[in-house]
Order: sequence, then structure tokens, then C-alpha cells
Amino acid sequence: MRRFDKKYNIQKANLLAEQRYLQSKELINESGELTEEGRTSMSEFFGDTTDNVDTLLKMFSKYQPEKGWMMTVGYVNNANLGVRIKPESLPELEKIARELGNPAFIDMVDSDAWKTGLEKSKNVNNPFAGQKPRGGDEIPAKVYTTKKFMLQWKNTNIKPEKDAAVKAVYDKHGLDWEEGQIDKDDKRGMGWEPIQGTPFNQHQNTGTQALTYYSKQEISKGMGQTKYFLNFQDDITELSKEEVNFLYSLSPKSSDGSKIPSKLAHLPIEAAQEIKAIEDLYQFKRLDLSKIMFINCSMVVDGENKKFSYINYDVAPKGLNPGDFREFIEASIK
Repeated sequence: MRRFDKKYNIQKANLLAEQRYLQSKELINESGELTEEGRTSMSEFFGDTTDNVDTLLKMFSKYQPEKGWMMTVGYVNNANLGVRIKPESLPELEKIARELGNPAFIDMVDSDAWKTGLEKSKNVNNPFAGQKPRGGDEIPAKVYTTKKFMLQWKNTNIKPEKDAAVKAVYDKHGLDWEEGQIDKDDKRGMGWEPIQGTPFNQHQNTGTQALTYYSKQEISKGMGQTKYFLNFQDDITELSKEEVNFLYSLSPKSSDGSKIPSKLAHLPIEAAQEIKAIEDLYQFKRLDLSKIMFINCSMVVDGENKKFSYINYDVAPKGLNPGDFREFIEASIK
């Protein structure tokens, strides 16, 4: 078994053990299963025809999961791929592309841009990556991802807990720390305001509505591997693990995740390492409501626990029309 697979299986086992422990203490009550058995769709509950963002806003303005409940969330988005392919990598990448035999990859290495890159040692643009040409319209990525994860409701919005842990490190090392200083360069929260009566936020400039939260990594583990899909000549297909690895090898990221972030570089190395460990323990998520494929959760309605499902079949990544991704959404909830 490869190290990656072993690590993933260990994480899955740890999550299951953690979930069973919390259930034994009656801290959580939702199994997180994707089965629709015994669930009521949120739109049906309100007498609507289909689930959409308005359904979410109505449901969560009236009811919210109890503190201990788990929510299962499915999310679709465009993949974040590097735009530039290094010229020195082209010969080896071409060899791998032809061995994989995917028509999209062979079409890529047979293109004029690829040949020019080989001949003149010029960077080649990744044809599947999202790009923003100067003065032109944004080109969305041709690779899409679906993610499925479990969110413990009582374990969200715990930034104060994270800040307290960071402050303890500052105190330990005799350093001054003003509240929020650690995030002084973090613009993730700027422009976002709560949508009254709901757990969601809305951006005051763009109007984007989102579920935004901090949570602990060891509780909000992923329930399954991210799935990747490629749109080639308007034909969308799911990619194998080997094909995904190839896509991300086209433009390897230069940053090393083990390095100290620049915002901590001014601190003594020991303090910076301790704070980075705390940062890594917590995760920040902002889920655009328009990209949430499904939610399974339980809520208390009229004093009774009821299971609900939300499935938005019209969710689509940038570059696709509503409904174009329906078959993959249906496959993800079976």
C-alpha cells in the first residue's frame, strides 16, 4: 500500500473513531450517511418545486441544526490549476500524456503552442486552467471538482478559540499581540456581512451568499476523496487518479507547505512554528451557496428531530449552464 493511501485510510479510521466517541457522549446524533431514506427535501417541506439557494435561506432562517448535529455537504467548483507549464518539463510531460492515452492530453501535446514551447523554450499555457487575460474575459478552468465533507455544527465559527490559542503562544514567548493581529493581512473577511437570521454571509459588493466558518481539522475531516472532471470539447468525464496527478504535474506549485508563511516571518522561529501548527489545526471555509450540490442534516421542528435533504440539480461550475452537471450530482448522492 502506498504511503498516501495508508495515510488516507488512517485519517478515515480516526474520523470514524472520533464520530463514534462523540455519538457515545450524545454530543452528535447525525450519522452523516447520504441515504435519502426517511428524509424530507427542504423544498417539499416548504411546498416548493425544487431546491435552490432561496430554499436554503428560508430553511436556515427558520430552523438550524442543533449544536451537536453533523451536516453532510457536497460542493462543486472549478479546479485551481497552475497556468504556466515549465518549458524544461515539456518532453517528459508529453511522454506521460501519450502513455495515458486521454484524447484531451494528446490534443494538448499535439497543439502548435506545445510545439513552439519545445522549439523555443517558451512557457506553455495550461489549456485546462482558468485564466484572466489582460483586457479580456475570464476563462474558467475546464477541470471541475466535487467535494463531500462532514461539518459539525457546534464546531463552527470558533475563530475566538483559534485566536486564544495563538495569543497563548505570544504570551509564552513574551511577545505583544493585539487581538486579530495574526490575521492583519487576511482579507478573507473583508466586505462580508451576516444575512440576518441565518448562519450565512453575503458580500456587500458582489452579492455572493456563502456559508463561512472556521472549524477544527480533526473534526471536519473529508468523508471521501475529491473527484475531478475534465471538460474536453463539451464532453465531461471523470478523471482517474493517474490523470489527476498528470494535470497537477503540468505546473507544479513552487511553494512548500512546510515553510513558515510570510505573515509569521517577523517572529522568532520557535513562536512562528508553534503558531503555524495552530493555523494548520484549524481550517477556514467559505462555501458559495450557489455551488452547494446537496446538504443532509437534521433539525428540530415542532419539538421533533427530523431529517432533511437539500439537492440543487442546477448547480454548475463556471463555464457550464445550470443542469449541465446534473448527472454527476445524481451520481454523488447515490
